[in-house]
Amino acid sequence: MAYDKAKWHFDAKDFPKEIAIEQGGVHIAFFYRWMLESNFAGEDLLDDMAEEVAAVKIGKYSALELLFEFNDGVLLAEDFNDDGATFADYYYEGNSKFADNYGDYLSDYSTLTLQHMQGVEASDYGIIFSEENYKVVKAIIDQRYQEFLVFQAE
Repeated sequence: MAYDKAKWHFDAKDFPKEIAIEQGGVHIAFFYRWMLESNFAGEDLLDDMAEEVAAVKIGKYSALELLFEFNDGVLLAEDFNDDGATFADYYYEGNSKFADNYGDYLSDYSTLTLQHMQGVEASDYGIIFSEENYKVVKAIIDQRYQEFLVFQAE
């Protein structure tokens, strides 16, 4: 199952034509990186791309590059282990009691104050894939994951 595809975004009517299509996957790559760093990578991903996953986790390889080079810009449930997929089902997918009570990834993402590319400040597609921006995104995902753990325990 696909949670998200960059193609859905770079084919959108509101996607700025002057930017690279990879910009349609920036929000996906932030979440992807968080999942990999949190040890939620699935068995197949680890079997096929262990070096790349390890490199993403230590900051030597871009999660955006990994997403496009090996996943064609698609965030898949099978990229994650069971715990990761469960969290993504509730938080990224957004159609859940958890998301209703706490928030979903895309809604959270759209409210963050992130650095944009010059000339596309009004569009979420203009957000720069950078360490500074990742730290902001990571903070909200960390918060939601802690809330998710409490939610699951209830």
